[in-house]
Amino acid sequence: MRIGAVLAMEEEMSVLLRFSTFHKTTFRDYDVYEGKLGDHSVFVLRLAIGKVQAAHMTTLFLEHYRLDAIVNVGIAGGLQAELGDVILARGALYHDVDVTAFGDYEPGQLPGFETVFASDAGLLEKGKQALEKANMPFKTGLLCSGDSFAVDMTPFAPFMKRYDDLLGVDMESAPVGHVAFLMGVPFLAIRGISDCIGKADQLDDHEARAERACYRAAEAFVEVVKAL
Repeated sequence: MRIGAVLAMEEEMSVLLRFSTFHKTTFRDYDVYEGKLGDHSVFVLRLAIGKVQAAHMTTLFLEHYRLDAIVNVGIAGGLQAELGDVILARGALYHDVDVTAFGDYEPGQLPGFETVFASDAGLLEKGKQALEKANMPFKTGLLCSGDSFAVDMTPFAPFMKRYDDLLGVDMESAPVGHVAFLMGVPFLAIRGISDCIGKADQLDDHEARAERACYRAAEAFVEVVKAL
């Protein structure tokens, strides 16, 4: 398989690149790192932060490399998850979309789409089996994405009421899943929890624990890919 790994930040990418030998190539002046994990070819691209950038770069990436699957890897803030947890996402949704004034829409839902951009069922199941076999603790649930670094639980209350497995917040999983859906490419997201939303020491936790959370997400990604 040809598997793409997309990450928002340099810190996330540099940790993932430690897990194998990758060589740098370029397309459209962007750096892409190519390597092998198990029997699979892996292509690693840094998206940069935010929904538009994630969607733009994911589209270019999928068009150019003709990937068989795409996995969003990185860190997230915890909603109903704890510091250090690894999230194997069953899907992702937008937390900053609201068109409920126009009719029978759910919070986070765009017209013409389901609210949740679901992870590929096969990737998700094989991912669960791989992490269980490797004795790596993880949680399965939803991620939500928006263009803000969340520090307050209040905006997420309607979503947590609707989804009791809404585990984490990031800025890229939903747009990556959205583009993957539009282009018919299997999608999965794997996130490590670096901080917990609304805690008094959230920013301190983020600074202190981000690298470890990056490592745990990357480690999980490697195990999942090798098992495919």
